[in-house]
Amino acid sequence: MAERATNTASSVAPVATSAIPRRIDSQVGFRPFLARFSSQPLPMAGLVIVVLLTLVSVIGPLLTVSPITQDIEAILDPPSASHLFGTDELGRDVFARVVYGGRISLQVGVVAVSIALVIGTALGLVAGYWGGSWVDNVIMRAIDALLAFPSLVLAIAITAVLGPNLQNAMLAIGIVNIPSFARLVRGQVLTIRPKEFIEAARTLGANDARVILLHVLPNTLGPIVVLVSLRLAFAVLSEASLSFLGLGAQPPTATWGSMLNAGRNFLEREPWVSFFPGVAIFLTVLGFSVIGDGIRDTLDPRMKAGRAGPAE
Repeated sequence: MAERATNTASSVAPVATSAIPRRIDSQVGFRPFLARFSSQPLPMAGLVIVVLLTLVSVIGPLLTVSPITQDIEAILDPPSASHLFGTDELGRDVFARVVYGGRISLQVGVVAVSIALVIGTALGLVAGYWGGSWVDNVIMRAIDALLAFPSLVLAIAITAVLGPNLQNAMLAIGIVNIPSFARLVRGQVLTIRPKEFIEAARTLGANDARVILLHVLPNTLGPIVVLVSLRLAFAVLSEASLSFLGLGAQPPTATWGSMLNAGRNFLEREPWVSFFPGVAIFLTVLGFSVIGDGIRDTLDPRMKAGRAGPAE
């Protein structure tokens, strides 16, 4: 009996050492990924947009006036050499406010998605690894409860209860994004769990924590990266929506959503007040969205197979 167990372990062991690297390399190998991603013009354009917006948001405040500085003699001035994007109803420079608003939007996006990524991934790993157990049922019923509410409505409710400020807006947006990560990761884990290399790791004595962290999690990173980029776009849009409703960062802090709200009364005669923050939101969301699509297409095995087909 002991001899049979030894033979079984020796026959399974090569699976554990060979299957994992092949799976990871085929999906998230840096050089192949970079080569495939850079060959797609639209995702590269999105990457350029996001990089430029990030650079402007980081170094722009060093080159512009304060977003709360008022010029009474330049109220609602159109775009000019002195005010690149014009001024608003209080004489504040719209370009400076768009630049500072970009810092807020990117900060909210990164923090909120990080909250959702950490919590949602952890819940998805636990629920998927012990799929069908009471742990899985409890976690997924809680996730279903969150999904029962429209995302924006739930974010508004959380922010209204906690109080309207930037920190609570980040937390609210992070909470409403948790179900997306939890469900995605759980589905990936349920697919990976029966694989031979997982059984091999268990046979060789790896405990559950080691199997989850070293064997299961690395093989879910591809879809997670795609979802992160897509959820960043949603987070930026959600922050703008909350700020538009007065539930995000409070005045005089410049945010794109609050600028849209302030400029809606001047759309007919002074459209630049809301036009430029609207364009900034559009470009940021578009950039993150096409990057996510590009990453998804790059990691899609069917696309790689399609490219390999004609070469044969």
